[in-house]
Amino acid sequence: LKKIGLYSMSVPQQYGGLNLNNKAKSRIYAELGCDLTLFASVFVQNELICETLKIFGSEEQKRTYLPMLAAGDMSGAFCLHEHACGQDIAAMRTESVKNCDAGFKLNGQKSWVTNGALADLLVVFANMQSKNCDQKVFSHPSANLSAFLVDRSKIEGLNVTKRQNTIGLRGLEIVDLVFEDVIIPETAILGNESSGFDIANSIVGNSRYSFSAVASAFLKRLINVASQHCNKHKSYGRPLSESNFIREHLANLAMHVYILETMAFYIAGHLDSDSNKDFTVEGSISQLLSRKYLREGIVSVMEIFGASATTTDQEFERLLRDITTFSSFMVEDENSDDWLVGYIATSGLAAWAQSKAIDLHKVCRPDDYPWHVVKNRWLSNDVYRNTFNFKHYLHEHLHPSLMDACRFIEEVMCKFDHIIRNQLKLKQKDIEEDSFALKRFCDVGCYLFAMLVAVSRASRSYCIGLKNGDLEVYMAHSLCSALKTKSLHALMELTNGVHGPNNEDLMKMKIATAVSHANGYPIVSPLERNW
Repeated sequence: LKKIGLYSMSVPQQYGGLNLNNKAKSRIYAELGCDLTLFASVFVQNELICETLKIFGSEEQKRTYLPMLAAGDMSGAFCLHEHACGQDIAAMRTESVKNCDAGFKLNGQKSWVTNGALADLLVVFANMQSKNCDQKVFSHPSANLSAFLVDRSKIEGLNVTKRQNTIGLRGLEIVDLVFEDVIIPETAILGNESSGFDIANSIVGNSRYSFSAVASAFLKRLINVASQHCNKHKSYGRPLSESNFIREHLANLAMHVYILETMAFYIAGHLDSDSNKDFTVEGSISQLLSRKYLREGIVSVMEIFGASATTTDQEFERLLRDITTFSSFMVEDENSDDWLVGYIATSGLAAWAQSKAIDLHKVCRPDDYPWHVVKNRWLSNDVYRNTFNFKHYLHEHLHPSLMDACRFIEEVMCKFDHIIRNQLKLKQKDIEEDSFALKRFCDVGCYLFAMLVAVSRASRSYCIGLKNGDLEVYMAHSLCSALKTKSLHALMELTNGVHGPNNEDLMKMKIATAVSHANGYPIVSPLERNW
């Protein structure tokens, strides 16, 4: 890895690195997808350590550490998460006491630190406190967070307390670290004293899309193995590949790869054109779908192989363990998909509310704007009768063969816009606590992004004459048709119909409450009698 420069992809050339752009790095990560342990090691070094130092480090810090990181003579670890705070990084308990005489004193514990036992350089996040004072330096919790660059060779008091015995990715050192009165100089701080929250969000958020490149490559490998198996083996005198049941599995796998691969390079390309663009939400969508499609993919391939997939002769046991662990590694915490769903939904709603502030103001004040209410009700009739006019004219920017796919996208976008308006009017701030609604908003947002990138790529491939460009058009059509159906179902559930939140969601809440109160399954056996 050191010889071929995999540890120097994010390091500028002036410090001995390759300084690759995001598309080049995504392609390399895709090649590393054959071994998830290898990818995880390279990812932490490049995207979490080198990127943090390159963007937020001082010139002295860059000159000191980037050449050694690029050469592979020094490895790094990213110390962010704690068991006590989960994804709420503003609530972390690791503290840095500001001491005028000795710089900063670190105390606390970090969990799920990849490469933590072997790392020479640590990026540590901690809440800032003044000397001998229980009051925090800043008033807002997130403003107390600071990031520090800790050189392991220059400190004392750092201990490895626990190595996580994960079921997969056994080659990774995932540990818990304890800082006990660790003294670091003032020059160790990254950025400003109050910039830790922004650093964490920027680095973690902008690196999420890389997982979709790796997931797509991993699924490609599964497709190759499954298709070869289906062509070699027969059932009832016919190759397995001629079975429609098998074809459905293979088609779904191929479309999932197409979505993830397209998302990865779509986001990477936009970041290369303008690094100041915020693609955190899009990266979160690609990460969420990567987790979902990886789990579904390994199960589908094991179903294709049948009973032979459960034997030790095949490698599915290790792949299943690695995927399970890798999915957890992708969020580095126990909250898994739920946090990503909430983040995607609330970020999307906030962006919509900001862009539609005047419209939302009028909708929430019907007495002051009666004509706007009439206009909105008229639009409601058009939406539910499918008589609305298209606004975005996507088909004018794509190949004519994708006309129907564009209509599917426009229909979902129009109805989604209308239902968001009604839901915000109905629930206002309370919508942040409605997990059922947030889940559906997230689903539709993910589906829309997947449809948009799919038709964009398919149109380009067909227009410039790439091999199997016509197959990409079929894929885009199939994806848009399937995702449109799922989107409309989710939007229907958001309304007050038969499957709306006033019915199905209320029932689920009552069932969940009963399970919690019973500390388990609350229903008695069907063989029980009360007479």
